[in-house]
Amino acid sequence: MGRMGHMGNGEALLRSSGSTCIVVLNNKCNLHCRYCPLIKGQKEIRFDLAASGLRFLLNNNPGTSLLKFSGGEPLLSFSLLKRLVAYGRRRARVLGRSLEFEVTTNGTLMERRHFGYFQKSPDIKLRLSLDGDRETQLINRRSVRDRHDSFEAIYSKRRQWVRLPNLCVNMVIHPNVVHKMARNFLFLLRSGFTVFNFLPAFFIPWNAASVRRLRQQFKDVAFFLKHSPLKNKITIQNRDAWEPDPLFNSGLVIDCNGDVFANNAFLARGYSRLREELRMGRVEELALPGRGRPPRPGHISRLIARHTPAPVLSGTRAANRALNEFVGDITRGTDRY
Repeated sequence: MGRMGHMGNGEALLRSSGSTCIVVLNNKCNLHCRYCPLIKGQKEIRFDLAASGLRFLLNNNPGTSLLKFSGGEPLLSFSLLKRLVAYGRRRARVLGRSLEFEVTTNGTLMERRHFGYFQKSPDIKLRLSLDGDRETQLINRRSVRDRHDSFEAIYSKRRQWVRLPNLCVNMVIHPNVVHKMARNFLFLLRSGFTVFNFLPAFFIPWNAASVRRLRQQFKDVAFFLKHSPLKNKITIQNRDAWEPDPLFNSGLVIDCNGDVFANNAFLARGYSRLREELRMGRVEELALPGRGRPPRPGHISRLIARHTPAPVLSGTRAANRALNEFVGDITRGTDRY
C-alpha cells in the first residue's frame, strides 16, 4: 500500500478531525519517561508552517476551533508558543471565529513568567502530566539529568498550579503503580487539584492481573466520586474525550517539519516506519483543491493494529475497556464529573 496522498482536500480532513489541529511544536524533552514512545530530537517547527495550519483551521471551520500544542515538551518552545497564540487570537478576531488552545506539559519547567502568562490566558487549557505522589512520579518520569527531581519541580509550586484558571491533571497509570492509582488520585485531590484526565499507559503490555487491578482501582475512584461530599467540586474530563485509536490522538496533525497527518501515530518509535504511508502531504498544500482525501474510515486503526505487537495491542484494548467502563460508571445518573 502506498502513501495516502496529498491533502489538498484539507476541508474534508478537518471535518473528520472534529475541528481540531495538533501542532507538534518540537520533539525536544527534558524528561525520559518510562512509558513515553516518542522519538526525541532537537527540532522545532517554524512559525510560518504552524501559522499556515492555523489559518487553514480558522478559514475552514465556522464553529469553535481547537489548536493543541504538543511535543516533545512545548515549554521548551515557549516564545514560539506565545507568538502562535497571539497570532491565532488576532486571526480569530478578524474572522469573527472562536478559537481555543490546549498545551500538554510535564510541568517541570514552569517558572514565574509561565504561571503569569497562563494565569492571564483562560482560553488556554493547560494539561499537567502528574501521576501521583513522589514515589509514583519518580518511578516513571525520570529526568534526562539524574539529579533533577521531576516531582519536586511541580509539587513545590502546587499553590501556583491550582490557581490557574484552566488546568487539568493528566494522570498516567502504568502497571507498575496501578495498585496505587486510587490513592494517587486522592493525594492529588488533597493537594488542591480538582480536574483530572486518567490515562492508562498504552505503549506497554498489560497482563490480566494488572488489568484486574486497574478495574478495581477505577471502581474505588468511582465509588468515591459518587459518595464524597467533594464530588461536586471534581471534574473528570475523560467523559468528554474519545479516540478511535486509544494509542493516539486523531485530528489535523502538523509535524515540526511541516508534514501533515490525520493521526499522531507517526511520532512513536514503533510506528516511525509507517511515516510515509501515514503522511497526507505538506501544510502548504492544505488549501489546494483536488489533491487527495482523508484516510478511509478505519484505515489508520487497521494499519496500527497490524504493526503493534500482539501483547501490546491486547493489553491496550483491555486497559482502554477498563477506562471506558469507569467513564460509563461515573456518567450514569449524574451530570457531574
